Amino acid sequence: MVTTDTQSYELRNAIDDYINFIDEHIFWIRSSPAINFDEVKHLPVGIRWLFSPRNWTEVIGHLFAGISSSPAKALLGFLVIGVLMGNRRRLRRIIREAGVTASHLGAKFRFTVTSFFATIFYAAAWPSIFGFLGWLLKASGGDE
Repeated sequence: MVTTDTQSYELRNAIDDYINFIDEHIFWIRSSPAINFDEVKHLPVGIRWLFSPRNWTEVIGHLFAGISSSPAKALLGFLVIGVLMGNRRRLRRIIREAGVTASHLGAKFRFTVTSFFATIFYAAAWPSIFGFLGWLLKASGGDE
């Protein structure tokens, strides 16, 4: 009995160690070092850049350069974002209606799937805008 309890305890500890290892090394990947106080001294420079009209004029110029470098892809991006943003009200209605229907006992699984995909498209609108802007800036060939 003592050996079974000991083995069970050791197995639980090994499982906990493995779960912690996976959490630290697989699911959480540090993308940059933590912010420290030395970086605060760069804050005024960043704030000046953010509020400088000249810099924003350059950004707009890079956006137009990105559009002109790949007009077909840019048009496709504008169309996708237009469809995503233009259908947000409709998607909210679909999520609400399908969710209510799916919550009933014996409801078809398709209502859950419909609500799931409508939620994905609804949530994709704003990240798509920022991703598209980032792509345009990269496509412009700018170095800043």
